[in-house]
Amino acid sequence: DTGEIAAQRAFAQLPMLVGHDFTRAMLIGVGTGNSLSTLAAQPFEQVDAVELSGDILAAARAHFSQLNKNVLDSPKVRVHETDGRNFLLMSTAKYDTVSIEVSSIWFAGAADLYNREFCRLVAEHLAPRGVLQQWVQLHHLSRRDLALILNSMRAELPHVSLFLLGRQGIALASKEPLTLDYDRLTALSAQLWRTPATRGLPAGDVLTLAGTLLLDEAGVDALIREEAGKQRIEPSALVSGDDNLWLEYSTPRANADPALGTEEALVDSLAHLSRGPLPVTGVDINEKMLDWAKRHGRLSDYRVCADLARADVPTASFDLVVMS
Repeated sequence: DTGEIAAQRAFAQLPMLVGHDFTRAMLIGVGTGNSLSTLAAQPFEQVDAVELSGDILAAARAHFSQLNKNVLDSPKVRVHETDGRNFLLMSTAKYDTVSIEVSSIWFAGAADLYNREFCRLVAEHLAPRGVLQQWVQLHHLSRRDLALILNSMRAELPHVSLFLLGRQGIALASKEPLTLDYDRLTALSAQLWRTPATRGLPAGDVLTLAGTLLLDEAGVDALIREEAGKQRIEPSALVSGDDNLWLEYSTPRANADPALGTEEALVDSLAHLSRGPLPVTGVDINEKMLDWAKRHGRLSDYRVCADLARADVPTASFDLVVMS
């Protein structure tokens, strides 16, 4: 309940960045309950928490209640002790957010939630503008397997981007383009100010999550094409499914490879690929300013650029914008 807290929160925070509704959410993998607490603090009417292990649920109640704010007893949370994939198979519900926080992918059975068939199942249960959030650990993971995970998602949910928060990779996928609505995010940040939903975000500002983008859609596509080219196969063939179980066998081998022990090498290998920015609606941000913000990796510069544009500051002639 210490080193991984930021990442646990980020799993549930990142989907707020894109324009979905807040009617119903689903979390697969309760763990400490920290992600669930963050999700339940958002304006959802109902959150379905699906956990395979009753012992995990008991531990979340007995040992992590201070961290998760007793979220398992929240009136908006429905706890289901069952397999997440089977739960979706038996459900007719539509979700605005489906969030995944399972054990590391190399554990037996975990890859079932990364295969193309699971992504298809999620797509069938997403509401309009709904989004799938998938944890993609970047340590002990080969570049090929990263491309395969993202392409398996993209096969069913064509709009996929990859983010880096708390030293963890987090993928967002949707049937619709991933865009940032400035007015919506401004209102949402004000609504969730000083709640568990925005804890850890600079100034409690949801828009700062935009600065964590690692690969945009074009970057994801380029990665997949590069890895498919190395294998001399079509990009469409670079998927993991129930009939090949590639990830089930490849990821445990990567876990034993000392060269893949940290995420730095993998992240560095992606540096030449496209990383945004995501399209912003609701405000006309000067392109020169936004390019500066993107290149300098400033978390809050979307907000600064947008506020200057809203104030009708004549930025078109700026050669340099200094932000401190």
